[in-house]
Amino acid sequence: NITDHVPDNNRTYSWSIGDETINTTLPSLSTTFLENGTYDVTVKMLDGFMREKEAFIQVHVMNLDPELEVELVGGLNRTFLEGEMITFRINGSDVEADPLLFQWGDQGVWSENLTLDETNSTIEVMIRDDGNFTFQVRIMDDDGGLTFKEVVIHANNTPPVADVSFDGLGVLG
Repeated sequence: NITDHVPDNNRTYSWSIGDETINTTLPSLSTTFLENGTYDVTVKMLDGFMREKEAFIQVHVMNLDPELEVELVGGLNRTFLEGEMITFRINGSDVEADPLLFQWGDQGVWSENLTLDETNSTIEVMIRDDGNFTFQVRIMDDDGGLTFKEVVIHANNTPPVADVSFDGLGVLG
């Protein structure tokens, strides 16, 4: 904090953050750091009498985990059957500079890394058996942020279907 107690002294401030310099008449600055890391911030105050004062601080920016939503197309409030194909829609977000990768898991077996974008945001999965079925998604940014979600559904047994045909020839006996 730089303070000048001389009234009506026109002050200017030069803020240096990395390679960027911002000049202002305000003694405070609000900025957004798009990447995690350590940033050197220097402010120089120049008053109307050409006096200069400088202050320095290091800002440590932590990575935020990406946000993740997993939606079952058609909703959870319905009956599922074994053998049915179901579709999940995956929505993820993070700071603009971080590309997102995701993996989906079916009963603990994970897919390869996939890039999350408009063309790659739905997954179709077959329910292989009756009982509880767990679908898992994890989304990762390139700075190590990770978010995990799972959806548990219950599938009912599909009764067997038999085809019986009669060829018209009967056996008399």
